[in-house]
Amino acid sequence: MGLMESVKERLSIFNGLYDIIRIVNPISNKVLIDKDNKVIETNNLCYGFWERNEVCENCITKRAYLENNTFFKLEKKKEKIYLITASPIVYNGETYIIEMLKDISQYMGVVAVNDFGNFSTRIDINNINNKLFKDTLTGLYNREYFNSRLQQDINFIKDEYLKVSMTLIDIDFFKNINDTYGHIIGDKLLRDISEVLRANVKPEKEWVTRLGGEEFIIISEGIYRNEALKNAERIRQSIESTVFKYGDVLLNVTISAGVYELKSDDSIESALVKVDEKMYEAKNSGRNLVCI
Repeated sequence: MGLMESVKERLSIFNGLYDIIRIVNPISNKVLIDKDNKVIETNNLCYGFWERNEVCENCITKRAYLENNTFFKLEKKKEKIYLITASPIVYNGETYIIEMLKDISQYMGVVAVNDFGNFSTRIDINNINNKLFKDTLTGLYNREYFNSRLQQDINFIKDEYLKVSMTLIDIDFFKNINDTYGHIIGDKLLRDISEVLRANVKPEKEWVTRLGGEEFIIISEGIYRNEALKNAERIRQSIESTVFKYGDVLLNVTISAGVYELKSDDSIESALVKVDEKMYEAKNSGRNLVCI
């Protein structure tokens, strides 16, 4: 019995609880088919169904694979809202992910009568995802997203020999700016620095997180540390040459940064310690530097 037949047989008692069932390779993100009892990878990427050219920010397929557990999420496609279930399955010694999709659009309108009159509401899926994974001040990814996705990258270093570099950036003397001009100016500066970072990364290969305070981190997937170093230096020069204007307040700001290329035996904690050491090397060498 082929993989798909085996899956359908197991799920037959749940007929009607899903509209689409597919099997995904959690490493390559490609949809699988079985032919002559052989599992074959297609050229269809799982996130292509959502008609976008990037991996889902809240990918539960990789999470299901890494944590060997079942996860759920809501996703929007045009005017439809889908409930997605991702669950691991082992077939011939290999772990794959079953994705089950159910169009629940008709169930998302909630009607209440009683003393409150009639009303209906629809969940804004994008807004939910943003609240879960984005920093509210800057719109960059938050620490929760960082921990989840970096762990995936570390696993891919082991499984696929993927090169991953990380750049830790800290705004020099940011506390002095807050103390002198107040937190409103400080927050505006954080947002503007975030825009500089966003403008200097490759969206298909890199993503930016605000770790907290005035610290940011860029994760560069498939990029060696020397290329990450060049990018960090370009960002440093861009920030140094910019005058940030807030009414009558004009700020000249610099950053210190450290670059580190992850190893296959790294954990999130060990990688952060190593890149932090590089960043403090830049601080202790006079600031406004990038160290590798």
